[in-house]
Amino acid sequence: RTTVTPNVVEDIASGKIKTYKDIRDEDFQLGLLGANVGTGKTLVYIGGRTDQVLRNMRVQQYITEEEETKALADLQKITFKKYRENIRAAHFVLWIRDQVEQLLGTSAEKTILEQGGLTIETTLDWDLQQEAEKAVAKYKDTAAKVYEANNIALVSLDPKTREILAYVGNSDYADEENDGKVDMAQAPRQPGSSFKPFSYAAAFLQGYSPATPLYDVQTTFGQDIPSNFDAGFWGLVTARKALAGSRNIPAIKAFFLGGGEDAVLDLASKMGVPTPRAYRAKAREKNPDFGYGWPLAIGAAEAPLLEMVNGYATFADGGIAKPVISIKKITTNKGAILFQAEDKEEDEVQAIDPRVAYQITSVLSDVGARPTEFWQQALTVPGTQAAAKTGTSNKCMDKDGDRKSGDSAVCQKRLPSDLWTMGYTPELATGVWVGNAKSTPLASKAESLTLAAPIWKMYMTAAVKIQKPKTTTFPVPDGVVQPQVSLLSGELPTECTPVGSRSADVFLRERAPSLEDPACVKLLVDKVTGLLASDACPVDAQEEQSFLVPTSVAAQRWPQWEQGVQAWAKKIRAMGSGALMGGSGSMRVPLPLAPDTK
Repeated sequence: RTTVTPNVVEDIASGKIKTYKDIRDEDFQLGLLGANVGTGKTLVYIGGRTDQVLRNMRVQQYITEEEETKALADLQKITFKKYRENIRAAHFVLWIRDQVEQLLGTSAEKTILEQGGLTIETTLDWDLQQEAEKAVAKYKDTAAKVYEANNIALVSLDPKTREILAYVGNSDYADEENDGKVDMAQAPRQPGSSFKPFSYAAAFLQGYSPATPLYDVQTTFGQDIPSNFDAGFWGLVTARKALAGSRNIPAIKAFFLGGGEDAVLDLASKMGVPTPRAYRAKAREKNPDFGYGWPLAIGAAEAPLLEMVNGYATFADGGIAKPVISIKKITTNKGAILFQAEDKEEDEVQAIDPRVAYQITSVLSDVGARPTEFWQQALTVPGTQAAAKTGTSNKCMDKDGDRKSGDSAVCQKRLPSDLWTMGYTPELATGVWVGNAKSTPLASKAESLTLAAPIWKMYMTAAVKIQKPKTTTFPVPDGVVQPQVSLLSGELPTECTPVGSRSADVFLRERAPSLEDPACVKLLVDKVTGLLASDACPVDAQEEQSFLVPTSVAAQRWPQWEQGVQAWAKKIRAMGSGALMGGSGSMRVPLPLAPDTK
């Protein structure tokens, strides 16, 4: 409808303007329909384009004056529906348009783009795209109503070619209230625990393995004492169990074992996730001391979903990093090829040892390593092996007065903000993000395993049926061995090592364990007291038993880690053998701890 400036409305109300002829041309914008402006008795009707058309029709005797009056009255009753763009795969299409404009750099080519007539062949698989949109649509209302999450994104690509096969940038492009036009596949957000595989990969590159024991106990890192998502600790766990169970303390230890911030950022960047390192470089232009520190290990650095999927695809492709491809070919209406994607060896980088990539894949696809049956089922894809990892980032909701006195770094109230599920099969890599484009927090009960994971699984299950993959198991690269080891130490089991604490695991051939299990020892103890047998203890009162000797990895380099392990051991001794550690996924101490007194 025709609109006017605020000054016109005021002048009509004051009586300065009595007819539309009193309004200057620059003070109104002609619309399709006319409009009554003002209030009460001071209304002034300002016509629209339809008024002029009807007037011309009457003058040329196509309609009568009565018909003109009736038509004008009917037009006042018309209400317009909100315009809704119906673009298939809207965010992908708009991203393609941006890329095409960049690719056609010369003025002549840009003229062709503006005139139209180009044929652009993309990598999108429409069958998979429809399944992606179905999965997002199915959980859209539940996400909003139950978990207060208004936006969902999904990206899926071929790990061998890095061609994008499905791309949902947001759950509803037309949802202006919730920023539906924002492409959340490209928006950096904190990936939470879904970033942990990069920290573990850095540690494995330094000679550690999925069998390395990483005690999940209260540990001080510098001045900080971080916690797990469930506020509990699992005690003695291997890196395999810790990563599969998403434990924070072991992940932070893996971060330091892998070389710390620089090493992890460099590795993630090489594998296809460059934003965290790039952001740090930019931040250091203003603040040279800026750094993520250990929180990087548990996903504190923001990264776009598209990059995270590419990084996981690098794991799936044996550690080979490649650029993402979305456009195959651009041709003119005369058949001239303006652009054609080519496989270039120089674009491929062996970002990580393929055997280390397989170690990560082995952990993420190990159903038995996941702590609960629900967890196991949520990340399983029927008909194929699947490696997967969830992640949930949190937002601190404290006001200044909520912080403890003298401890401004401790947040007293956190709410989830970003939910992720990342994963891959041998032939498909997919990531899902759920959250709010406005960065507002979610409901306190929101978690990735109950919201992002079902979307990921629904899509992956449908995609596998469509793809009918030729390869359904992850290939084992050359140079990998899988000996049986002690879960107490990651070394070779001995007669002392309990059968239940022995298992095969994945090692690089040159780094296979060669030492005997030092974490299990046989000691003479007093049968009655359970303490070490002293010289005064009668021989018939003595008994040889197996005990656990808890020791932190890299104890000399990081003495605070060893202090945490020994403090845990002291509590266990006080509780007695077979004690349960708190938190979900609790596990019993596999052996009594070696007594320290006679």
